[in-house]
Amino acid sequence: AQMSLQIYDRTWHLALAATATVIGVVIVCRRRSSQTVNISDSEAKAEVNATEPLASVNTSVPSKPKSSSLPVPLKTQKSGALTTLKNEVLRYSQVWEDHALLISGLEVGPGDHVLAIASAGDNVFNMLLAEPTTIHAVDVNPAQTALVELKLAAIKLLAHNDFLVLLGYATCPDVAQRRSELCAQLDLSPECRDYWEENEELLQGGIAMSGRLETYLRKFTEKLPAAGWPADGTDRLLGASTIKAQLEVWQELCTPRFEEIFLAHFARETQAKEGRSSQQLHHVESDDEIAPRLLERLKKLITLELCRDNFYFRRFLDHRTPQAGSPYLEESNYARLRQLLPRVSLSTQTLQDAIKQAPPHHFNKIYVSDIFEYFSADVARETQESFAAAMPSGGRLAYWELFLPRPTAPDSLLVRDDRSAYNQMCDRNFFYRGFNVVQKK
Repeated sequence: AQMSLQIYDRTWHLALAATATVIGVVIVCRRRSSQTVNISDSEAKAEVNATEPLASVNTSVPSKPKSSSLPVPLKTQKSGALTTLKNEVLRYSQVWEDHALLISGLEVGPGDHVLAIASAGDNVFNMLLAEPTTIHAVDVNPAQTALVELKLAAIKLLAHNDFLVLLGYATCPDVAQRRSELCAQLDLSPECRDYWEENEELLQGGIAMSGRLETYLRKFTEKLPAAGWPADGTDRLLGASTIKAQLEVWQELCTPRFEEIFLAHFARETQAKEGRSSQQLHHVESDDEIAPRLLERLKKLITLELCRDNFYFRRFLDHRTPQAGSPYLEESNYARLRQLLPRVSLSTQTLQDAIKQAPPHHFNKIYVSDIFEYFSADVARETQESFAAAMPSGGRLAYWELFLPRPTAPDSLLVRDDRSAYNQMCDRNFFYRGFNVVQKK
């Protein structure tokens, strides 16, 4: 996609369905006859209640498109497992899944046809820099694909610094007005244009930290003074030049009061209310598997690598200046990224529908975020098998686990331990318990 937690949700950057029907997304960006996939409705089998959007953000999107050359977006489903992540809230304004793990795990490159969760688009564009033949990005949430379409149009037209200003990674005089002006210059679909006009405050405030998940994470860092963190605590932790020095700072900061605030903020109830959804945590049976596990992973991360070199951690802890970090945001990659844009297509539909409408065994690399733990273990296995059936021999599927293990279907998929990451040995984001790559036999 992409703790929609992207912590990431998302996403995080995202969505679900059930059995053979699984996620997908939003507004098709600039129709190309060779890339665009027709969209059809699909019925979800698992019942999920929709969550309420953040009260401070207007995230409604017109249900019917105006005149456009684009295919008609997937109808909003009022029930089913898609509903929670398809309620038009911008859940993820950034992707929190480690792009280096993803690209290495799938070994994305020329000749590949990639199917990916859109989420906030970060990893779609990061994979694009590996130059696959095509990437088709899908998401069930119109807000997420409105963001990806905005990025596509901005990369095509804007100078690099204006691109960063638009997304909230850079500033300038009268920045709110400038962001509106930049958005007005872009060639957007009517649906996408309507979304950003109706959510101008989100745009003007800087999209990068405006997602539901990002807002939730920012609220945690705002509680750090109450946890006894000194004013320079974050800077000292992020500025440590050795693991030893970092641990010394951490031992000072990780007080019982800090742990108390952390556990309360990332508890199931708080996540469901402000960050994720209760339905995303439905199959997590014990509360001990949520906030306590996150704290445990955070502590482990501090012992493994320098926080100053980990932009995912910097982005989590320091919201004063959004951290760019992703390769697609780097100026040195911008011209090449623009040249590669014709390889990307974007649609509002489920992953399963995208597979059905593509040629047989078309997608050989599939990235699905952490969707499998939204299902029971049995449904997750069936869904994995449906992806395996759609891929050619040797095709790969990549997914994260947040709180729950989701074993691979043994009769069709081979676990690539050499490309996976468990117990946080490689993943730079402490949100996740594991990253999995499986390959069709």
